[in-house]
Amino acid sequence: MIQKFELRYPQIAEQMFRDYQSGECFTIAELIKKYNLNYTIIYRMFKDNNIQRRTRQETQNYKPVRLLKSKVNRKYYFNENVFDIINTPEKAYWLGFLMADGYIVGNVLGLDLAIRDKKHLEKYKNFWETNKLIRPYENKKKHKVRLVISSPYVVDKIMQYGIVPKKTFKTFFPSIPSQFYVDFIRGVFDGDGTNQKKKVKHFRFQIVATRRLAISIQNILIENCWVKKVKLQTEKRVLKRHPNLKLEDQIVTLTYRGNRQAKRIFDFLYPPNCICLDRKRIQYETHFERLL
Repeated sequence: MIQKFELRYPQIAEQMFRDYQSGECFTIAELIKKYNLNYTIIYRMFKDNNIQRRTRQETQNYKPVRLLKSKVNRKYYFNENVFDIINTPEKAYWLGFLMADGYIVGNVLGLDLAIRDKKHLEKYKNFWETNKLIRPYENKKKHKVRLVISSPYVVDKIMQYGIVPKKTFKTFFPSIPSQFYVDFIRGVFDGDGTNQKKKVKHFRFQIVATRRLAISIQNILIENCWVKKVKLQTEKRVLKRHPNLKLEDQIVTLTYRGNRQAKRIFDFLYPPNCICLDRKRIQYETHFERLL
């Protein structure tokens, strides 16, 4: 039964105690943010109801679990837990896309795309369940759009999968469930790959990545698309600028040429109703429709 001091807050007092005792709000600071009460009021509530507060040592060792779509005292909200575990095709896809095109600066995870791919960035925004704004900008006379997520928690999680600051020579195939390999590779391809035609009637599948990442992708394509092992071509201009790179850190190009091989790969990567960069899927479908 709540005391007289809490009668001014009858709707929240008992719920606040339950939140604290269950661990949903582990610290007093979290209660202050959630219920918009000052420390003195909460302290009196705890004291009058003989509720034991956690020790300083317990709270110092606490690593908060972020609430989904928390809007408390935050102008912009987003789902900070999306990359806690890779358990959906959509999460694996965006992990691959960020591996190719994302970047980290401090506690910021950013993604910049050409203005023509703004709709794809809107898909990415919906993935975060956020009200953050997509910002247009111009870089070297190129019009682009950007979405940034500012969160130490998100950055810490995403770095566990190999998306780190200055990641160009550090990327690798992350440890995710095998059923989502195809979605991850599609994300990498949509971000860093090309399906440009070598000749008028021929298509090609091409990805530029570190040697370690390219080898992992090639092995999966060999297993699932009945393609042969091909030689990885070292990017000589990059190697010339960075001659001391380890072999596995070197930037290479993985290329499969010819309509038959390319079609098997694209059929594997782009099943019906999958999340993808629509522009690349349309190019692939249009090309092969002309061959029928």
